[in-house]
Amino acid sequence: MTEPQVTGRRKALWDTFCHNQKITENSTPLFDTDHESIVRVRQVGKTLSRSILSRSESMEARVIAETNILLNDIERNSEQYDGLIYMMFTRQNDDVIPLYIGKAESKGRSNPVSANIKDVARVKDKFARWGDNYQYHIGDLSASVLPGHDASMSH
Repeated sequence: MTEPQVTGRRKALWDTFCHNQKITENSTPLFDTDHESIVRVRQVGKTLSRSILSRSESMEARVIAETNILLNDIERNSEQYDGLIYMMFTRQNDDVIPLYIGKAESKGRSNPVSANIKDVARVKDKFARWGDNYQYHIGDLSASVLPGHDASMSH
């Protein structure tokens, strides 16, 4: 099955957005890969260890830096930001092909700070929606491609 091609006005709008936001220039690799572009895997869990895909160091540093901006905004009560919009994409020649676009909220449902952005430098289970836990992106992507995961735990 081939993917539908976006052409015309919608593609021009998307390309302009990507150019104006400097999507490719400001992006960072999602995964930590070896010299053959194979994603590295690491173990998590103390009692029930499981393999998960490894985020790149630059991705982790970017998420930590951006969530610190959100936390400072909350601390100062400036309400300039309400979350972190993120995108997983691939490139096809010079085109940005989005695979997933999401948002990690700044404020929690019942707490002033969302658990998704709290203490991300130390705790990686939620990590601004890219956490190691199931029902978070890295946890669920790992469950989809790596053996040893309980299928009932992920989406």
